[in-house]
Amino acid sequence: MAKLTEKQWKEIETRLSRGEKAIDLAKKFGVTRGAISQKFSKQTKHVKTLANQIVETEIAIQTAPITIQIGAFSLANELLAISKHMATGATLSAMNYSRLSSIANKKISTLNDDALDEEELAIARTLTVMSNEAAKTPMDLIKANASLNKDKNTDQEENSFAAWIKGGEGKIIGVAQH
Repeated sequence: MAKLTEKQWKEIETRLSRGEKAIDLAKKFGVTRGAISQKFSKQTKHVKTLANQIVETEIAIQTAPITIQIGAFSLANELLAISKHMATGATLSAMNYSRLSSIANKKISTLNDDALDEEELAIARTLTVMSNEAAKTPMDLIKANASLNKDKNTDQEENSFAAWIKGGEGKIIGVAQH
């Protein structure tokens, strides 16, 4: 069996996404159909699902009255902006966590085990609480994203962008993946 370059695999991927059959590509590139299927079957299915969703959305938009179209685009833009802001906030919170944890660690390392100073302990405790609090938003987003990724193949409705953004209680829980 031939060993393919990344460029060849990319060409196979492109041709699969355009509808060519894996068996035909396997013959052309000198690999087994199984090798191609193993590498691309889930990805190809996902691409086709997304493409169908895009087409369905385009049709729904085009057939909706103009006021509904404007409202839908406006809401979508707001949801995307919220998602980007949440990602930025989570990043900044993670940075705060890192910095506060470092400061707390340094403070704790200066404590004298034989003569603990209550005021110094209180400062270290406060820094630790602050750093743990700063970690909550990024950790919640990571957990929500992991949960959504786990459920991706179970329910098409849950895979929709709106369901992903809103979560179960209308709260922003995810950020766009690039």
